[in-house]
Amino acid sequence: MRSPAYSLVFPAYNEEPRITATLDRVLEFLKRERWDAEVLVVNDGSRDNTAAIVAAVSQRDPRVRLLENPGNRGKGYSVRHGMLRARGEIVLFSDADLSSPIEEAAKLVAALEAGAEVAIGSRWLRPELMTERQPLLKCGWCWD
Repeated sequence: MRSPAYSLVFPAYNEEPRITATLDRVLEFLKRERWDAEVLVVNDGSRDNTAAIVAAVSQRDPRVRLLENPGNRGKGYSVRHGMLRARGEIVLFSDADLSSPIEEAAKLVAALEAGAEVAIGSRWLRPELMTERQPLLKCGWCWD
């Protein structure tokens, strides 16, 4: 089987309300940019219809693949699972809500093609791009 140039990995947990719109937007981007790519959605034990929706889309579009975690293992596990199963020469991941717009992926690819070993996008560089206010601390630590 021929490997695609790009793999896009999306960890997903209970994304039923938005996964259809996300996949539509990603697939339209791939078409518009003429990217040879696969889209991997890693279902992290969702309790809603996320997996069924992705499976239905994959039936219509072979670029979409559904990967299943053995239960709810978390975002890190899901990203790793998708990265290890990706077939693309360049592998990117983003959240299923597209909080980092798919249209920004071209900037990451450009950096990699220019010789970077790793490219990381950050909304913190341009705060006006943030669609939702981010908490100062995004961790599980608690101080009294």
